[in-house]
Amino acid sequence: MKNLIFIVFLFILSCSIKTKKPSEVTVIGTVHFPTEYVNADSIYKALQRVKPDIIAMEADSSVFNTDFSFKKTYDENEYNAVLKYLESNPETMIRPIGFEGRNDYRKKIGIYSEAGFVYEAMYDLLDDEKLSNPHSDMLLHYENLWAVTEVFKKETLTNINHSFVDRLIDSVNAYQYVKTRDIVKTRPEFEIKIMGADGDSVSLKSYFEKWIRFEGTQRNEALANNLIHLVELYPQKRIVALTGFKHRSYIINSLKRVQKELGFNYQEFYEFEQ
Repeated sequence: MKNLIFIVFLFILSCSIKTKKPSEVTVIGTVHFPTEYVNADSIYKALQRVKPDIIAMEADSSVFNTDFSFKKTYDENEYNAVLKYLESNPETMIRPIGFEGRNDYRKKIGIYSEAGFVYEAMYDLLDDEKLSNPHSDMLLHYENLWAVTEVFKKETLTNINHSFVDRLIDSVNAYQYVKTRDIVKTRPEFEIKIMGADGDSVSLKSYFEKWIRFEGTQRNEALANNLIHLVELYPQKRIVALTGFKHRSYIINSLKRVQKELGFNYQEFYEFEQ
């Protein structure tokens, strides 16, 4: 009799293990400000389809109170969509996954949010025909890739979250953060000094190195690692990350590297539309 009870217990235990629901993760790439097709309403409708338990946002803890209610919000697509979604789904948890203290960190290391003036200097050299043929070809190809991303930026959420766009962004990032470094590193024009965000003078070359390390690597690493931490922290939950679509590919690649180890399912946004 005791053996029978033990066998039944093991059977029930094995059934419960088999039916344990794994976490589900989806990354929805967005644009922060309204376009013809992407706005707070379209993102809200996406959240309605996915029905997340947790929404991870490209923000840091400064916008939240200790209970993770909003301390402040911004007039951006994602914030407006989430606020609307919370009205009818107040039990949904909101969590930050952005680089903590991003703006303060930028100032500390002496960079601004952009490095447009460095790229403008590259194109000035191109216009003046001072670049080598390989550098000229590379910069023109980067310009073409960037133009294509601007076209997709105005597309629907479904199109923005297509694997083709992910591959496009990977190519853009390779030029923006890696290949263009060769021009900056080898041209004397980038030795000129500017005033950094910390008030100290810095060469364009040094500024660019710090900028691409932060924007190209550290920010993306923070988004990916913080999202992975949420997956570990909240098992058996459906988690949706809302992030600028240019961060999406890096995050997804990072998730897939640990998917087997952590045992969660990754679902693309389009799967919820079928």
